[in-house]
Amino acid sequence: MVPGSTSPTANSMARSKGLILTRSYSPSLAIAILTSRCMSAGGVLLIEPRFTPETWRPGTVHARFIDEPDLKIARINTSFVDGRLSSMDMHYLIGTPEGPEHYVERHSLGLFTSDEMTHVLTDCGLEVTYDEAGLTGRGVYIGQRAHS
Repeated sequence: MVPGSTSPTANSMARSKGLILTRSYSPSLAIAILTSRCMSAGGVLLIEPRFTPETWRPGTVHARFIDEPDLKIARINTSFVDGRLSSMDMHYLIGTPEGPEHYVERHSLGLFTSDEMTHVLTDCGLEVTYDEAGLTGRGVYIGQRAHS
């Protein structure tokens, strides 16, 4: 259940409806829009943003590796941008004793300014504050439904 929600189906609703909204909003913002509709008075919603248009770095290469005796995984991606849509093609190379496998998945999310994020959350009826440090250095939006 979504914290502060009065609906036991808020999570599944947010997931299913969020897929429709992710081209216009980041997944966390799409879920916030849907979740805010189910929040009780005084409920709190935390959103850690992905990137803003200013902080997204297209054309950079990133990699993560796992090196265990019977498992090797390499994830390599390059970031790019198309207008306000950020994308990464994630290439996974997975090696096991049974043989290697290769998968590719694209992650595409909208890029939104801090003002746009705050505006959308305020339009959802939330009182919004922003903590610049956040949990990982990207900040965190704190939205609270007003007490009745």
